Amino acid sequence: MPVSMDWFEIWSNDSKSSDFYKELFGFTIQPMEGVDNYNLIMVDEKGIGGIGLNEAASGQPPHITPYFTVSDLKEYLEKAVQLGSEVIVDISSIPGDGEFAIFKAPDGNYIGICKM
Repeated sequence: MPVSMDWFEIWSNDSKSSDFYKELFGFTIQPMEGVDNYNLIMVDEKGIGGIGLNEAASGQPPHITPYFTVSDLKEYLEKAVQLGSEVIVDISSIPGDGEFAIFKAPDGNYIGICKM
């Protein structure tokens, strides 16, 4: 299976971020059921990403995380670590959708991988 980028998240410390992106790009923004401080970015009734608010304790600056769909999460996560990455979120379930993991690349960027 080829790798593709199928999701992204915009993380912000500003509670008005959703309004900014909604107005700028015309996205429909809707709260994600069961998840606090996280909104889905919808285009033509299809979810293409999410906007979340960092908790102050996380120490993360605002950032964007792309998610790449891969065939084997464990294989890609192990390879990322071998190449100098740090696991931020180990393989975790997405209720009803699949699994994901997040790593910090050697350049400091957060990268997500998922399997749906």
